[in-house]
Amino acid sequence: MLVWRLNTHLLTLNTCRHVFQIYFYIYTQMPNPKGNPQSLKPFTTDRDEPLTEKVTLRVTKTMKQELSQKENPPEYCREAIQEKLDKDKQKNSNQ
Repeated sequence: MLVWRLNTHLLTLNTCRHVFQIYFYIYTQMPNPKGNPQSLKPFTTDRDEPLTEKVTLRVTKTMKQELSQKENPPEYCREAIQEKLDKDKQKNSNQ
């Protein structure tokens, strides 16, 4: 009798876990039916090459504070990285 109760208890816990997983998937992965339909339209850009990739980097607290004061921090970072890449390209081509 004790083994049967333990097994049914475990079955109940597993069932609850699966129900929670399904609930979590539905509410995090499925689109909101009351959402803004304009947000579902594909993103367009006027750039030569679209911004499809992400980069994460660590900076000092001071750098982050200075960067957050810029008008458009992401664009500022993109321009700074591109300048450095261009300098490295020129340096390598001159050698």
